[in-house]
Amino acid sequence: MTMSVMSICRRGYFICTTLLTLILLTCAAHAGHRDPAPLPDEVISRIVGQQQQPDDPLVLALSHHLDEATDLLGKMDGETSADESVLASRRMLLHAKENELSVVRKELRARFAATRERLASLGLDQQVAAWDKLLRNVENRFDRVDRSLTEVRTATDKYGRGKAVTKARKELHDLHGKIQEQEQAIGSSPLPTWTSENRPFQNPDYDHASPPAFLISQPRTLNNLYAFDGTTLLAPLPDPVPSEALSCGYTAADLGENQEVKLTAEIRALAQQLGYSPARILEYVSNEISFEPYYGSLKGATGTLVAKSGNATDQTSLLIALLRASNIPARYVKGNINSANEDRLLRWLGVKTQTAAANMLNAGGIPTYINSSTGTVQFTHVWAEACVPYAHYRGARLDNAGHRWIPLDPSFKDKTYQAGIATSVNFDFTTYMATRSNTLPFEAYEQQVETAIKSLAPNYQNNTLEDVPYKGVLLQRKVDILPASPPYEII
Repeated sequence: MTMSVMSICRRGYFICTTLLTLILLTCAAHAGHRDPAPLPDEVISRIVGQQQQPDDPLVLALSHHLDEATDLLGKMDGETSADESVLASRRMLLHAKENELSVVRKELRARFAATRERLASLGLDQQVAAWDKLLRNVENRFDRVDRSLTEVRTATDKYGRGKAVTKARKELHDLHGKIQEQEQAIGSSPLPTWTSENRPFQNPDYDHASPPAFLISQPRTLNNLYAFDGTTLLAPLPDPVPSEALSCGYTAADLGENQEVKLTAEIRALAQQLGYSPARILEYVSNEISFEPYYGSLKGATGTLVAKSGNATDQTSLLIALLRASNIPARYVKGNINSANEDRLLRWLGVKTQTAAANMLNAGGIPTYINSSTGTVQFTHVWAEACVPYAHYRGARLDNAGHRWIPLDPSFKDKTYQAGIATSVNFDFTTYMATRSNTLPFEAYEQQVETAIKSLAPNYQNNTLEDVPYKGVLLQRKVDILPASPPYEII
């Protein structure tokens, strides 16, 4: 019974939201006698709201009568006819509406009385007093409507009738029309249950530490590469760190474990499988681990290996773990990258404009700055440095001479993309919900899209769902030699 009263409140008449609160107090108080751990009022509110009965005859009748009264007042507003028969007809219809609303009012009183009796039987004196106060408020609002309609019906002249009509229309709009407008603004379509976060841009931190060691140890030229014999398995176990590597100035931390880098059995086995070769390790992480644009360390080395995906930090963690398992000193480098309208950045992220690239990075929480006038994008990035022998990787001879820090970035990948098919298909929610079906929503939407694209040139019926997305395919990276510098500008 209380549910029906709540439904009236939901449908927008003048039973205020306090009604729902009192109903919830009733439910919670009643449950308290039986349930040692009653549900919180907020939970009960959500349950009651979901179980409302919008088809309650009393609710429908009340809304219908108010709508008709509003329409009738609209016809009378500004009416210039002096025909007494027309005025008499309007008064008669208005009087009928007053009587119909009076019937609804009596039924509502009966429901209030039943609820009050239940509260009293439970000994809830405070709730009974609050319920009585609420009923008085509801009665007052019925009186406002009844009084305004009576003033229109009994007006003796055109001026008084026009003034009464204006007042009555305002009363009905305040008590009924505003709620209807809110419901119409929401619409009957299902509301989205997920929305993306509107994340404000956070600029990169340009006041960082001293430049990476590889920028200091040698001149940076794009064609400066270091040769490596990556096809020879030197030993089933990694060689110890050579004394020549001391020239790098590495520390024990560059060979040890931390929260992100754990030298587990899986990591050590993979390093052995790759021959403890830095080139093959870089090639493996570059080709086997997909990139995800988010900020910070989330998965660590082992999690990235299991998930076969990760951001720049997590992929660097896996690379460092494999290098350290090979007794190769390695460490993190954090810096800021500058991309001045470079297609490589767009292909890396799978977007078509610099603005889209900045938005994608920012959506992942990566500190990003974009110059709107030049299209230049700057963002914070993480990669690794490894201490490897310079002469060995030049291919001059197999020795340990000339160790230097070499930058290695497995996360900055390159892809080729298909053009995709430009199409815009809205999910036909009404048709899908009209009948029972074993087809899932995404399957129904796939069918809609497939039907639409088969009418598009140039391939028509040969178009498939695989042709729709702007989809990239990773360009496999063959690493024979380690690069002297990363494929981007560091600032």
